[in-house]
Amino acid sequence: MSEGGAPTMDTVPPSKAQSPPSTSVAMSSAASNVFGTAELLELILLDVDMRTLLLGQRVSKDFNNTITSSPSLQEKLFFRVKRNTIVRGENPGDPEVNSLLCARDICEATGLVFLHVEVQRTLSVRYGLSMSIGFGTLMRIKALKDEDADGSWRRMLVVQPVSRTGDFWRLSYESDLGPQWSTYVGTGKWCDAMTLEALIQTLLKRVGEGKDMPWSKVEQEIYSHLDQLEAEEE
Repeated sequence: MSEGGAPTMDTVPPSKAQSPPSTSVAMSSAASNVFGTAELLELILLDVDMRTLLLGQRVSKDFNNTITSSPSLQEKLFFRVKRNTIVRGENPGDPEVNSLLCARDICEATGLVFLHVEVQRTLSVRYGLSMSIGFGTLMRIKALKDEDADGSWRRMLVVQPVSRTGDFWRLSYESDLGPQWSTYVGTGKWCDAMTLEALIQTLLKRVGEGKDMPWSKVEQEIYSHLDQLEAEEE
């Protein structure tokens, strides 16, 4: 206090306008600036796991727009074929399988019960993928239409291809007798059915046409398919 009783500059508390912003407010503002910039948000999202990225579409309109419009993020979610995935005549190394489909809860939601992918070399020194894909019972597969007709998993690729025409799959479904019994519905090229939805529809169509077969005929059918691929390469 001064002698006149008036407060001096040393004793006057700072006004609210002079107070520095709180840490939480500053961080919130910085986060808004980052997430509001599509390029920066894309870089951040490229570093998160698939499940988090998939759920991130629900966070906000900005998140959804960034994820759906980014080719790189769509590739990471297996909604789009990677631009550098096709290998011509070279060993591609380990196949890039959709890791989200290995999660138990996702398998239950999609009816997928078995997925095995390996690199296979043909006689003409061209590499391709050999995929074994198994689904649940026919009752379970048909129920998916009513349970989750618009599920985003339907648009997902099972694997990033090595060759659109050389990669092939084998489809099967579980018998009502139990998971140890399954019925084979034949092979197909990766380009014939690339997504889970396309694979399910192909399976149901072949069953409806009576093209399912016992496993005793599988080996002969697979070799016939490989011979056809070799003939197309010549």
